Amino acid sequence: MHLDTAALEFKAPKVVINAETYLTPLKKQLYEENVRINGFFKNNQTVKLGGKSYKLKLTAEEINAVEPSIYLKSFRIKSTWKKTTLVNRMLGGLSLKDAITQCHFNTKRVSKPIGDLLETGITHAAKMNLNPDDCYVDQIWVGSDGSWQKRLDPKGRGRMGIIRHRYVHVRAILKTTQTTKRIVWENREKELRKRPWFGLDNSTKIRNKPSGWFKW
Repeated sequence: MHLDTAALEFKAPKVVINAETYLTPLKKQLYEENVRINGFFKNNQTVKLGGKSYKLKLTAEEINAVEPSIYLKSFRIKSTWKKTTLVNRMLGGLSLKDAITQCHFNTKRVSKPIGDLLETGITHAAKMNLNPDDCYVDQIWVGSDGSWQKRLDPKGRGRMGIIRHRYVHVRAILKTTQTTKRIVWENREKELRKRPWFGLDNSTKIRNKPSGWFKW
């Protein structure tokens, strides 16, 4: 059997890490140094590089683009949005291998193609030098794949209906524990920045002192 390598590369392009698109060479070095020191990226922190101190601040879009992530897309699946969403809601937030295990033991028919999709994430993680045990399902959603087939459904008394064969596709974004650590740190910093709440004591004067007359 002859394989068309050009067609395969067009259909399934190689995974490429392209952080240079979003960060300059200096920002990339500062980002990598920040991750090396803290284990994850701490935004708006001072980093020393080459005897100088820099303060790196990235937007949420830049952080999502630069942090390690894997994008997955399934082929055409014979199912509906509602049936697929029931499975997707169960998998969101689970680790990659736990999500695959849930798909293996789920009785829904759509669970098998979703499980096959997530298994490809293990292969992509190896290509990107990521540990599959550290990956988790950050986002997973379903969309219409278009070109639904229709056929007639004859009924009694000369009536007729239309049967629609719906097709969908599933897409997912996998991220690593580096993202979860950053989110936990950001939430903790947000709580520390909040002003403490104090209740009113007896010495506080009440404004708009109530009168003995009706207001209506």
